[in-house]
Amino acid sequence: MADEKGIILLSTLVLLCVIIVSALVVFIQWIIVIPILIIAIILVFLIFYQNNDKISYLSEKLETSMFILTLLFIIISFILLYKPA
Repeated sequence: MADEKGIILLSTLVLLCVIIVSALVVFIQWIIVIPILIIAIILVFLIFYQNNDKISYLSEKLETSMFILTLLFIIISFILLYKPA
């Protein structure tokens, strides 16, 4: 359990660094980086509170839904890429 807490802490620190770097880049190219910044802020809280059962359940459901959404995007992109002219 102590190893998991260390990994969670390090992951949170990495995400905080992503937020800091994204915030610095926002001033130059804000339209591209702002979604990454928002997602990173959400992920910091989800990773930091993984010990809570409700947050853990929520992150599992989000992971499943994002997997399905990514799979659908890949299928749609292949259909659009290889559709007959």
